Amino acid sequence: MSLLLFSNRAITTIAGAISSGATSVNLAAGTGSMFPNPGTGQYFVLTFVSQSSATIYEIVNVTARTGDTLTIVRGQEGTSPLAWNAGDTAANYWTAASANAMVQVAQLQQQAGNYAADTGAVNAYAVTLAPVPASLASIVGSPIRVKIANTNTGSSTLSVNGLTALISGPGGTTLNSGTLLAGQVVTFVYDGTSFECHDVLAVGGTLSGTLPNPSLAAGAAATNLGFTPVQQGGGASQGGTKLYLGYDGTAVRVQAGGTDLGEIATLPVAQTWTATQTLNAGAVVAGLDANGAAVRVIGGSGVNAVAGIFRNDGVNFYTMLSAVGTPLGAWNSLRPISINVTTGAVMIDGTGAGVTIGTSGSTTTVLGALAVQNAAASNQAVALGQISAPMHATAYGVGTNTTVTVNVSFTVPSAGILFAVGSINKASQGASSNNTSLSINGTAVDSDNTELSITNMGAVACSAGPASASYTVAAVTSFTTRVMLIFIPNV
Repeated sequence: MSLLLFSNRAITTIAGAISSGATSVNLAAGTGSMFPNPGTGQYFVLTFVSQSSATIYEIVNVTARTGDTLTIVRGQEGTSPLAWNAGDTAANYWTAASANAMVQVAQLQQQAGNYAADTGAVNAYAVTLAPVPASLASIVGSPIRVKIANTNTGSSTLSVNGLTALISGPGGTTLNSGTLLAGQVVTFVYDGTSFECHDVLAVGGTLSGTLPNPSLAAGAAATNLGFTPVQQGGGASQGGTKLYLGYDGTAVRVQAGGTDLGEIATLPVAQTWTATQTLNAGAVVAGLDANGAAVRVIGGSGVNAVAGIFRNDGVNFYTMLSAVGTPLGAWNSLRPISINVTTGAVMIDGTGAGVTIGTSGSTTTVLGALAVQNAAASNQAVALGQISAPMHATAYGVGTNTTVTVNVSFTVPSAGILFAVGSINKASQGASSNNTSLSINGTAVDSDNTELSITNMGAVACSAGPASASYTVAAVTSFTTRVMLIFIPNV
């Protein structure tokens, strides 16, 4: 596309004859300055008229002028190249083509010179403009509007009258698939390297700058937003307080007016609350954290922080503890309480650290049998604190033609009386003498060898500390035996 130049009252004559094929002409001496001096991409229109008849003429385009010598392109606007003589007229007349090169109001509104429908293929868009651009360089910065025929599926090109270059987003960003939609009118601007795609957002890269901050009157419809905005207050039991929703770098937070309501608890990430939270419905924990815990209750801080952990492995529900100093780490080996999720059986003190039930002066009631197993080596199955009623323990034994000793022991909390009872039940009377012997704290208190069924008993005073009873039976027949030790505290 070239720029058309004009001069006022530029009329002269030809200095010397030229043939119909000549590409230059000399004007009357000193008259060349009356005409424009075209540069690159510029020209002016010159009309030759015969001296003999005004109906004999030729229109040419002048692309360069050096003094009085013009470089010409012959036979323009439907005229034919002719031979011309010295003295024939050479004038910069107004012609039809000159008039048609001017933009009229209707053309300005349509901007027909830089709009065309795409006639290319997917990812290879093509348009034809009139007038024809001289080169890509001649349209740098010029907007070209194209009605897209096919949605792009990736990197694409645009050809303008055969002048082809890559399509990019603003600033040379990468064009995404689906950016150019069929039926959409898109503005392209050649930046010297590629056709930048404007009027669309899905172009990849980073958009920067300040976006406008429009506001709507209360209750106004936002029909051009492309989405339905959230109503700002005013609902049932709501005031007009402005609601803020934002990200603090860790979690999404909600603020009503000037009051921080904290983090949104339904985010699929770990939550840390710094204020009391009230749940007005059931809370379901269906997953585990990175170290396998469902719920952690953390106390202490720094190197002293420790977490109580709730965990359900599908077999047992556990209360466990983390290592001190790593409340979010793995649990340790302690198992204070576990519940079998099938039977409901409860295990207390699964690691043997000890259990304290109640406080001083309190009463603990056991509804049902209390079985104590796995007593220590001292046979101290149950250790009781200060009591005001008797306590006792029993041991059993069996034998045939042998000697059996059964022992029982525990620790008494105060001074009192130790009372022991030993018994044997034999199938028949044996011949041996002194076949039973009962002792308390190492002191013999009773013996016998006369009956099929024998009971021995005795009592001694004691102080607080270890207490024991031993019952020895020697028989030549089958028998069963037991010993019971009873402590009665002083009143």
